[in-house]
Amino acid sequence: MLYITHTKENNYFQMSKAFFLLVVIASEISKTKATCHNTEIGDMMEGQVLDHPNRPCQRYICQNDTLITVNSGCVFNGTCYRIDSEWQSGCQTYTCDVKFKNNTVWYISEVKVPRCEHRDKCFEKGQEWIEKCGTYTCKVVYNNGIYICEPIRIRQECTDIHGNCHGSGETFPFNCTGIPCDCTCETDDNPVRYRCQVPNVK
Repeated sequence: MLYITHTKENNYFQMSKAFFLLVVIASEISKTKATCHNTEIGDMMEGQVLDHPNRPCQRYICQNDTLITVNSGCVFNGTCYRIDSEWQSGCQTYTCDVKFKNNTVWYISEVKVPRCEHRDKCFEKGQEWIEKCGTYTCKVVYNNGIYICEPIRIRQECTDIHGNCHGSGETFPFNCTGIPCDCTCETDDNPVRYRCQVPNVK
């Protein structure tokens, strides 16, 4: 009798343990069951976050059985950039900034490092360079939230027959319509003037 009683108690313990495991399994299944549904991205679990595959910066969050749609960054030329990230486009360096206005979150692509573009080259603000005896600088003006970057010619010199540069008052050899001549550079006018003397041709 003692043996049989012990067996019943042991069976009862095994049954209780099995029931507890079933409860745990059922609880875990309920946790992983999809609670949010969307025809474009499918089912989502509670707390899950997914990015839309075709809409940059559009993000879905499954929270309390409700699917929430939020923007998550700056869209620039079809690419999503997160807050404070930086990227290059042309000569400009951009950053993604977030602003709050009228209880609305705005993601804005802002120019962080403005530069001038001239003949497929980039120049920093205030940087000078020489091209065809002209000296240029990168002028940057900030107006109404917009950077205006423009290459400005600040000096111009004359070019001789060999391609060398000459400043105001300098005399140099030149080609006057197929005839060798000597010219003097005058840089007071814009454009510069060449005052030339053609030798007498016999």
